[in-house]
Amino acid sequence: MYRVLKWLSVVTACGMFVVLVMGALVTNTGSAQGCGGSWPLCKGQFIPEMAFQTLVEFSHRAVTGAETVLVLALALGTLVLYRQRREAQVLVPLMIVFLFLQALLGGLAVMFPESPAVLALHFGISLISFASVVLTAAFIMGLQGGAVQHMPQVDHQRRQQNHHCTGPAPIRLMTTNCADPA
Repeated sequence: MYRVLKWLSVVTACGMFVVLVMGALVTNTGSAQGCGGSWPLCKGQFIPEMAFQTLVEFSHRAVTGAETVLVLALALGTLVLYRQRREAQVLVPLMIVFLFLQALLGGLAVMFPESPAVLALHFGISLISFASVVLTAAFIMGLQGGAVQHMPQVDHQRRQQNHHCTGPAPIRLMTTNCADPA
């Protein structure tokens, strides 16, 4: 189960990147009205007739729909396996809240296409949504069988004794009792 969740976290993070790129493509090709003013349907249909702008906007919506399923599955898996971890308690609600805010603002961007404030807010929320998924993936990838992989302990006494051993290598080498870390 842990292995599946790691795989799912990477696929979901990559999918969020694709959603961001496709959203930028929609904006830069002027395809925001490719599905008309209807949302979440496209031209009032589940699968519309395809012109270029319709294809761009419709594919963005379709990928976003699939990504929503992936984010919800990642959130559920993270809660099932790591609900006791503070990282999961913070990141899962962030993923879900910003995913649905992003969708709501996407709908508003379709209904009010000339509003720069809505477009900017939609993009900003999309970045936060992307960041929350990437951070969740990083959290999950840093775990080994449900536990954090332990970092080597720092010898604080030695670190305090060598606090003067910082800076460029030539200065460290000129200072007594400082070894070159390389």
